[in-house]
Amino acid sequence: NGKLVHYGHAADDYSTTVLTEKALGFLRHVRRRRPFFLYFAPVTPHLPAIPAPADVGRFDKLAPFTSPSLNEASIGDEPWAAWHARAISPRGLSYIDDVRRNQLESLQSLDRSVGRIVSLLRKRHLLDRTLIFYTSDNGFLWGEHRLGGKLWPYEEAARGPLVGRTAWARANGTTVKEPVLNIDFA
Repeated sequence: NGKLVHYGHAADDYSTTVLTEKALGFLRHVRRRRPFFLYFAPVTPHLPAIPAPADVGRFDKLAPFTSPSLNEASIGDEPWAAWHARAISPRGLSYIDDVRRNQLESLQSLDRSVGRIVSLLRKRHLLDRTLIFYTSDNGFLWGEHRLGGKLWPYEEAARGPLVGRTAWARANGTTVKEPVLNIDFA
């Protein structure tokens, strides 16, 4: 509405919490027989992946990440091998584990938010006529192939979920193996 709003550093000012309250406020005013569209897209778990205050430390005892391609021993055939000639150091692996833990901790607030949104849809008798999509814009590398982040052309970074939920489909679901993008919503 053209009005700039500043938020502070209190637990209620956590961005996922703020966006959830905005989404719930919108849904409380939806007319039951009118179509509506809600796009709920919190930044979590994107870096810096700051968890909600209540979730800080929730995964402190999480085992270190492992994968057959973690800190891959031989990358000589990769076009970027010269940039990452040395293996990831123990300090680098510790950083990767910190990133992973923060991402997983930050996702806890997102899980609660989705639960609250679905609960309100059910309470308002809107869930039975609502189509819900759950997706992400990318996967993420946690040291596989000696890389980190989302920009590299590997399965770990390229794959993300696209799940659709309808009340009228009673089957156990379908899994599509072909690549999908947000354009597939249409």
